[in-house]
Amino acid sequence: TDEATAASPAPESKALQVSDLPIPKDARIDESGSLVIGSGDRWLGRVVMRVRAGSAETYNLFFNGMPQLGWTPYSAVQSKVSLLTFARGDRFATVQIEGGVAGATVTILVTTRSPETR
Repeated sequence: TDEATAASPAPESKALQVSDLPIPKDARIDESGSLVIGSGDRWLGRVVMRVRAGSAETYNLFFNGMPQLGWTPYSAVQSKVSLLTFARGDRFATVQIEGGVAGATVTILVTTRSPETR
């Protein structure tokens, strides 16, 4: 893995106070498109980031990096717009990766599990 795209847990910072996502080292967080409620590993919301790596490389980073941070994979579709779904405790994460001319855009949605309805 090259240094620019190596995954590391998200640093807890004022800009993004989450600790359970693999954030590519070259990622730029789109603060206007992101909305995070909570912090650490108990947050909900949306994180949007732009990365320099291509969509295939970014897909592999999240496909391998999320389980390393405790997320269980549920589904994975790799295409022009790739989607990965994971669960961790009572939360679900959907990772959408869309390739572009100068890298990829990653949108991560984290929600809680809905109560079972019968």
